[in-house]
Amino acid sequence: MYAMPGTSGVGSAVLAHLESEARLLGYSQLWLETRVVNLRAVSFYEKKGYSRIPNFGKYAGKAEAVCFAKNLLA
Repeated sequence: MYAMPGTSGVGSAVLAHLESEARLLGYSQLWLETRVVNLRAVSFYEKKGYSRIPNFGKYAGKAEAVCFAKNLLA
């Protein structure tokens, strides 16, 4: 996900919409990945309630990746 600088709130709105749709579809958790060097994204996801989890799938074993999860039922 990317929002151009100066478009305040767009990332939050997109993420809230995706979380809402996931809940409607019956998902209990969302997982995502970003690059460790993308400090802005890491901070954003942590502020939105995402916690770091072990890297999964194609990101397993990749030091440049960081994975997150958020429980949608809490």
